[in-house]
Amino acid sequence: MRKSPGMFDEIKSAIKTVGPLYRTINRFRGFRLNEPTLRRPVSIIGSEYGAWGVDLSLLGPDSVVYSFGVGEDITFDIGLIEAVDCNVHAFDPTPIAVDWIAGQTLPEKFHFHPIGVSAINEEAEFQIPPQKGWHSFSLAADPGAQQVGSVKCPVRRLSTLMAQFGHDHLDLVKMDIEGFEYPVLDDMIMAAIRPTMLLVEFHHGCYGISAEKTHTAVRCLQNYNYRIFWISDLGREYGFVDLNTIGR
Repeated sequence: MRKSPGMFDEIKSAIKTVGPLYRTINRFRGFRLNEPTLRRPVSIIGSEYGAWGVDLSLLGPDSVVYSFGVGEDITFDIGLIEAVDCNVHAFDPTPIAVDWIAGQTLPEKFHFHPIGVSAINEEAEFQIPPQKGWHSFSLAADPGAQQVGSVKCPVRRLSTLMAQFGHDHLDLVKMDIEGFEYPVLDDMIMAAIRPTMLLVEFHHGCYGISAEKTHTAVRCLQNYNYRIFWISDLGREYGFVDLNTIGR
């Protein structure tokens, strides 16, 4: 039997339905640090938990899509396949994700790889979620939670993965990688890799990560000629497009 939502949950759900109010609250909380600077058509794809804003006009059946961070929600990946009939390469080396994927019935164009992305080619230490039922393994432990251990998982640089799978360009890269996004973005820029569309969840306010770290990452991407076309109402999920590629 499902537990009836409490009053706080009902209020929270009601606030989420009023986008401007929810965005204002999250700006006040320090989650929403930026606003979109470029107008593009946006389609929201995925569940409430796993949704991302995408410009579908930049994608087609031949698009190369890398989706980093699967966890136990691939509604975005499946939705993208259904929307544009493209192949999606999904990556996640963590035990919960690997076990969960093994029990799913997956479409032919969904390709799962039990590898993570980082700025190194070796094994990385992933912090185990501190609470039962959570599935996000992270780069650093959350200072506000009791540490329960770590596991080592294989990781590869973005450039290494592209060479391994024979891709000379990327049309879309999605990163929900729990703190690994900062070194990965630095490495991507250093390797001169330019996905046409880049979706990133920044984890400022989690795992001891400061807002300034996200500000710095966004500035680096802007200097690399990327612009923000979408930000979730929460304010941590960003959509960027490469101005060099779209010709604006």
